[in-house]
Amino acid sequence: LAGGFFRYTVDPGWQLPHYEKMLYTQAQLALLYLQAGRVLHRPEFMEVARETLDFTLRVLKGDGGGFIASLSAVDPNDIEGGGYLWQREQLRSVLDDEELAFARVRWRLPGPSQEQDGYLPVDATSLDDMAEGDRQLRERLLAVEQRVREKLLKARAPRDHPRDGKQLAAWNGLMLSALAAGVKELHEPRYRRAGDRLRDYLV
Repeated sequence: LAGGFFRYTVDPGWQLPHYEKMLYTQAQLALLYLQAGRVLHRPEFMEVARETLDFTLRVLKGDGGGFIASLSAVDPNDIEGGGYLWQREQLRSVLDDEELAFARVRWRLPGPSQEQDGYLPVDATSLDDMAEGDRQLRERLLAVEQRVREKLLKARAPRDHPRDGKQLAAWNGLMLSALAAGVKELHEPRYRRAGDRLRDYLV
């Protein structure tokens, strides 16, 4: 819901993550998606890169222009992935019927299989597939998505995972490379500003 890549998966089907989110993972995958988007002419890959860079700027921002190392895999109650998982009762308390029906299709919430501590949102059905070519319907679905995402992120905020505040030169160097590529490929001034701050921090 908030973006960013988990560190790796723990099952052969690539459905269950190890819930840590690392700075180096975001940097390397953003750079990979930018390169793949350019070489393969896939704008959706560019969008993944943009979302990943924006997640890093928003969530992993540290002091002085650098970025922190990671978000913990466990939530404040020492539950693995607890900040990302949802019980049926939690969803019903936050979303109305229309929003819950949307979340069921968009993110498979609640899903067909439940982990011990709840359901994990997954990118199950895109807005384009849900709209089936109807541009006006897609715009309405986008508005619903934004509303549902905001509600869920607000509701889960007390369960946010602790931050590892170390700011490591090597991992921040990877992030600087990703920001430089983001400036080149996406022409986003915010990546240049963030890159300038990060350069100064590393110097």
